[in-house]
Order: sequence, then structure tokens, then C-alpha cells
Amino acid sequence: MARSQPDGTIVGKHLTLTPVLTGFKEPTYVAWAPDGSGRVFVLERGGVVRVVDPTETSRPTPFLDLSAEVSLGNEEGLLGLAFDPHFVDNRRVYVDYTARDRSINVVQYTSDQENPGVLDPTSARTVLNIPKRSQYHQAGMLEFGPDGYLYIAVGDDEQSNRSQDLGTLTGKILRLDVESAQPYAVPPSNPFVGTDARGEIWDYGLRNPWRFSFDRL
Repeated sequence: MARSQPDGTIVGKHLTLTPVLTGFKEPTYVAWAPDGSGRVFVLERGGVVRVVDPTETSRPTPFLDLSAEVSLGNEEGLLGLAFDPHFVDNRRVYVDYTARDRSINVVQYTSDQENPGVLDPTSARTVLNIPKRSQYHQAGMLEFGPDGYLYIAVGDDEQSNRSQDLGTLTGKILRLDVESAQPYAVPPSNPFVGTDARGEIWDYGLRNPWRFSFDRL
């Protein structure tokens, strides 16, 4: 028996695309601030996060500029951003990018208390650094799950055998607790805790998990 369509579902092929935001250079991701402000955050592959305030008509301003730190070979760049579930109180934001040494970096920043429209560059705290050698298969998605843990998608670094290797973090989705310890703790409910595998692993066997989402229904 097929499940009925939920209210508000669009059925059919008659869809219309309407541009909402323009003028960005190689945008890779869009996020909304969980603070009720309606602000939209657009990532540009070159390393800039721009914030669009619906109450202003000026050009989107930089929320964070990592252009001096980001590597841009092929599939590299600034690839992911996630707001802390407690962003309203702690003002923390997490970004995922490939650094100049080709490593994958997940870094926490805190927005400036006096100017919430920018991130404080001195607040940078590296959560995770994964060395790699290829310009391909970076993945880069970051998202906090309904359980409050940070999920991180990591590509296989163009080495297909790595995704099945439970001793490495490439070709996986990781699940980290970034609230209770620094730089992070491994949640005890992760599937490989207590084994010879890396405890951070939540899912494996993935080539390049570019994007993922949670079904909140």
C-alpha cells in the first residue's frame, strides 16, 4: 500500500524556477541562520561565506573570508557549513574546506559579539584535520543531526579501497560530539566503538558523499 502524499507536496512536472539570489562566484552551499533573522548564508568555493540580510538592499557582505587558506584544485574549496544547534546562545559555526596542504579541515568559529554579521577570525578552533593527496572526492557536507551530534561527509580521496578500510576516516560519514569535549568526543552509541575500527565512523563504503540530509518526518 503506497503512503499518501503529505499536505503541501508538489505533484507533477509544472515547476517554475525563480532566481532569488544572484552575483555569487561558484556557490557551493546555502544555509539559513537558526536565529529567526531570515539571514541567508552562501558559500563560495574560493573561501568566502557571504551573508544576505533580507532587511538590507546592499551587496551580500563577507561573513567569513578563508580565501588565503583554501586550496582550489579541481573539486577542492570551501564546501560545507553548519550552525551549532545552540547558535543563538553560543554563536558557533562550523565550516569544512580543503587547506593549502590538501588536508580536509573542519573548523569552529564564533560570531563576533559586537558585530554578529561576521565571524571572529581569532576564534578559530580546528575540530578535525584529515590528510589527503588527491584533488578529487572531498565530500564536505556538515550537518547537526536531531541527536545534536555533528555529521561530517568525507570523500575517499580518489582511493577506492579506503572507503572500506575502517582504520581510516576517508570514504565515510563521521559522527562527532563537539559539545562535551575539545576538539571532540566519540559518541558511545557510534557503531564501531569498542572495536579496532575508528570510533568516529557512522557509515562507510562511500565514494564521494557530496550532500546528505535527515528525514525529520
